[in-house]
Parts: sequence; structure tokens; C-alpha cells
Amino acid sequence: MVLPAFRGLNCFVGTPCIMLWMITVRLPQKRKELELPGPRRVMDLLAEAGVRPTTVIVTQGKHLLTKDHRVEDGATIDVISVVSGG
Repeated sequence: MVLPAFRGLNCFVGTPCIMLWMITVRLPQKRKELELPGPRRVMDLLAEAGVRPTTVIVTQGKHLLTKDHRVEDGATIDVISVVSGG
């Protein structure tokens, strides 16, 4: 029996918990949050989340991340849609 995952924990009844650190990917415009395994590049996280890289910027705290930036386990990133117009 598997208990629900809680911020990187997967526990089986009768066995010790195994720490599985994940990357939290927040998509505020979609009101969605994903937990994905890492470490991985931003472009790979976006692909798994189904987001086109040309339509967003990605931040970690106050830092802007490039598509090639490697995101480590335990990190939280925000994916923000970019809108332009005239």
C-alpha cells in the first residue's frame, strides 16, 4: 500500500520512508502546481509540463532562469506566461 506523497516523501506501510526530492513547478496562470523529479534543465521541465518555452519566462525566487539552466532537487520555480500586444 502506498501512502500519498508529501513534498518528496513516498512511504510504504511497514517500510521506512524513502526521500524522493522533487522540483516544484508552479504555473499560476493555469492555477496548477506540478512535482517533477530532478535535477533537470528548465527546457526539460517545461516540455514535461506541456509548456512552449517561447511563451513563458521562468523564475526561481527573484532570479530569471534561462532554458538551459539546471534546476536542482528541492527547488521551486515559477512559470509565467508572457503576453505582448499593441
